[in-house]
Amino acid sequence: MPQGMAACNTIIQTIVSVAFVGTVPFGSLLAGTMAHAMGTPVTVIVNGSVVIAAAVWFTTRRRTYEMQVVDRHFGDRLPMLAGHADARPGSVWHR
Repeated sequence: MPQGMAACNTIIQTIVSVAFVGTVPFGSLLAGTMAHAMGTPVTVIVNGSVVIAAAVWFTTRRRTYEMQVVDRHFGDRLPMLAGHADARPGSVWHR
């Protein structure tokens, strides 16, 4: 069993590495093109604004995505498995 988990972990790390490191050249190309067309200060302001907007967007939706992942994997079993007192009616765990 641990060997299968190690292989799975390696695959996940490879995918994450390719996703982040593999997209850097495209982002650099886009930033260089923007800097050439609009100037460096405007490019930095635009890229910074996009990053801040994305951070706010993901932060406001994080709880929703967490609940979807938990529901998909554990369903109603999680409060009982974790010993949560939140398994009462009206909580986020109660349906």
